[in-house]
Amino acid sequence: MTVASKICELTSPTKSFLGHALITVAVVLILTQTYLARQDAARGPRAQPSPITFELPWETDRGSYRVGDLVTLTFTRETCESENSEIMSGAPLMVFTIDAFQRVGTDEVFDGDQLVRSITEYGAATKIAYRRIPDNLPPGRYSLVGWATAQTFRRTLPTHYYSNEFDILP
Repeated sequence: MTVASKICELTSPTKSFLGHALITVAVVLILTQTYLARQDAARGPRAQPSPITFELPWETDRGSYRVGDLVTLTFTRETCESENSEIMSGAPLMVFTIDAFQRVGTDEVFDGDQLVRSITEYGAATKIAYRRIPDNLPPGRYSLVGWATAQTFRRTLPTHYYSNEFDILP
């Protein structure tokens, strides 16, 4: 005897009761899911502060450059993670950076670099970065600006960085 044939043998009031019970269970499940979704949305984004910070501004090696020159930037970077932290588990910290050359006073932005770095040193460290002056940069006063995002096992907010101002000569 199949389940379908047993249901057919049930009396009309029993079938009606089972139908109402199934609908009630479905409504309770939908309401519970809606409540939990609203609670999760009310908490907002769970992004943590960035595990890296920079001492600002990044210092340039000279006050003026020409198109095609290599700019040497010196800065202090600090990582808030440690090699044995629960988040990192001994893995290197991957940092994605996007930067641009911003013209002072006009806020015009010219493409810089998009880089990925693997950081294995934890704590504070003085670092050197190199950026080539793009060919399409007109003469003027500029600053290198950018954002760095660290890849960890949790969502983290990006951190902003910028250099001191420098001139691009004709």
